Amino acid sequence: MRKLLLASVVAVSASLAATNANALSIGTTPSGGSNPNNVIGAVEGLFGATWFLNAGAATTIDVYYLGFEAGATNSFALNGNTKQTVGGGNTGLSSLFGGGTAPVLVGSELVAPGLINFSFTTSFNGPATVTNANNPEPPAVPNFFSTVTTCGADINTCVFDTTLNGSTAFGGNTLLIALDDGGAGVDDNHDDLVMVIKISNGSFSVPEPATLGLLGAGLLGLGFAARRRRNA
Repeated sequence: MRKLLLASVVAVSASLAATNANALSIGTTPSGGSNPNNVIGAVEGLFGATWFLNAGAATTIDVYYLGFEAGATNSFALNGNTKQTVGGGNTGLSSLFGGGTAPVLVGSELVAPGLINFSFTTSFNGPATVTNANNPEPPAVPNFFSTVTTCGADINTCVFDTTLNGSTAFGGNTLLIALDDGGAGVDDNHDDLVMVIKISNGSFSVPEPATLGLLGAGLLGLGFAARRRRNA
C-alpha cells in the first residue's frame, strides 16, 4: 500500500511536468515551411499543452467546428464521442479571423473537472491519434496547437491572440485546438482540423511551466508525509 501511494504521487508529478508548453505562433510556419494556416491565419498559442477544466462541478462544453485544409480523413472527439469528421478539402478562413466561414456548433458534452478527455484521429500514416493527455511538440505528428481566450456567450465575438510577441494566455473560457496530421511534411501550419471548445461556467487552463515544479514538489511532500504517519 505504501509503494502504491508513492508510485501514484510520482506518476501525478511526472504527468504535471509533461504539461509544459511553449508560447509560439502558427501560420508563420515556425518549423520553416512556407504554407500559411488556411483556417485561422497567424495566431499565437501553445505547443505541447495539456488542458484542464477548472470548475466546481461537471459543466457543459460546447464544441464548434471552424474548418480544415487536409487530404487525410481527420476527426475530433470529446469524452470519446466523435463531434466532427472531415477529409479531402479546404473550407477557407474562419469568420473569427476575418474570413467567410462561420463557426458551426457540432455538439455539447457534460464534462467533469480535471483533465479534459479530447482527441484527434487522422488517417494519415494511421489511423493515428493524439490526445489531450499526450500531445507531442512538432516535429512529432500528429500533434495539436492550442490557444485560449475569454469571451462572452456569443462565439462570434471571441478574439484570440494574434499578437505574435512570444507571450500568450494560459487560461480562459474558450479554447481553440488545431491539428497537424503530418500530411504536409514540414509546413507545420496546423489547419488539418480546427475546433473550439467553449464553456460558460468555469475555465480551461494549462499549468504554466514556472508552477510545475512547485506542484510536483507539493504532491511529493504529501506522499512522504503520509508515509511517515504510517510508519509512526
